[in-house]
Amino acid sequence: MEPIRVKGIQRDVRPYALQNVLAERDEKNRFIRTEDEGIRLFLDLAKMNKRQRTKAAKNLEKAAAKLRGT
Repeated sequence: MEPIRVKGIQRDVRPYALQNVLAERDEKNRFIRTEDEGIRLFLDLAKMNKRQRTKAAKNLEKAAAKLRGT
């Protein structure tokens, strides 16, 4: 990214974005995540009980059906 000017700072500031911050934890299958144009999905399986997982799965199935046009 190109440097930017920030109010109150005399010099240019180089912005940055963190990527793959959760990579180590992803390997343990705690998280399901994807991000792309038009979609952002993040599931933390460790914070979901069986009922919440079932509900999330049903919502994802409905979304998938809409994506397929059925």
